[in-house]
Amino acid sequence: MQIALDEANRARGLTSPNPLVGAVIVKDGQILSKGYHHRAGLPHAEVEALAPLGGKAPGATMYVNLEPCSHTGRTPPCSAAVIKAGIKRVVIGVQDPDPRVNGNGIRLLEEAGIEVTTGVLEQASIALNAAFFTAIQKRRPRVSLKVATSLDAQIATHTGDAKWLSGEPARKWAHQMRVEHDAILVGAGTVIADDPSLNVRHVEGRDPLRVVLDSTLRTPLTAKLYTAPLAEGTIVICTRPDQDKHSALLERGVKVFQVAEDESGRPDITEVLSVLKELGYLDIFVEGGGEIHGAFLQKQLVDRLYVVVTPWLIGEDGISAFRFPSPNKLSEAIRLTPIAHTQLGDDLMLTMEPHWEPSS
Repeated sequence: MQIALDEANRARGLTSPNPLVGAVIVKDGQILSKGYHHRAGLPHAEVEALAPLGGKAPGATMYVNLEPCSHTGRTPPCSAAVIKAGIKRVVIGVQDPDPRVNGNGIRLLEEAGIEVTTGVLEQASIALNAAFFTAIQKRRPRVSLKVATSLDAQIATHTGDAKWLSGEPARKWAHQMRVEHDAILVGAGTVIADDPSLNVRHVEGRDPLRVVLDSTLRTPLTAKLYTAPLAEGTIVICTRPDQDKHSALLERGVKVFQVAEDESGRPDITEVLSVLKELGYLDIFVEGGGEIHGAFLQKQLVDRLYVVVTPWLIGEDGISAFRFPSPNKLSEAIRLTPIAHTQLGDDLMLTMEPHWEPSS
């Protein structure tokens, strides 16, 4: 099963809105073939693994990290292919939560006389497809928030200077995270202050979608994100757009979406995530400023938090990493559960998950 998980992970960042799936076929203690789902619209992992076998599949065991599908979408159902191939046993990491599957694939396999075992490396299988599970169970994309801060939780000096707060190893890690996510999201303030490219450097991999939250389209048209070749991979989400800029952005290939505004006049985060989910982007990497971070946290729309703590002290006049109203009681503050800590050169990366109340 671990080999199946490793196969699935080869397509990290490429399959949305589909999950990451890998399959391994074993017979007489030997691996016959492996396969993985490369991207949406292409054959699923089970079919990829079966393809080179010819007549060798009958009597074999298939290991797959997610329940084989039982419905017809852009590709035929995998369960039918497994049955037709003569597979004797299927070992599954986790049941598919998609209502179109959700046990139906297992039922079809068992009705065909195939032995099915489930729950093998189940937690690892869920973790691999955390975004897919979040999209189905919470009906929104998964949100990971990344911030690099000084030891006193500032992201820049009072003049806005932050280059370079984190070191080269931390920046390389951040670019790898861009590769592994569907979209990277920032606010207009970040674009105006830093004029970032938000592409992938330092590591190999494709660029994610670039998302800018800009209520009135105040970002200058000279921004790198709005010029070739970056423009066509950028979308802007606004609330009260300047019509001239709106037209200019569309001419450049930038896609513009309008949503309702929240109580602060910014794009409503819930609607922003709905737009991204509708477009098929399920794994979002937020690299905004303090206000963007605060907006996501206040709405309880953060699933994982990556804080890169750097060996700097900036002082009380710096720009805070998290801007939202302070609660009256500590018991009302946002509680974080530590997941891991990693040394990145001179910086320390803390991986944490917010503890939201179940009712949220």
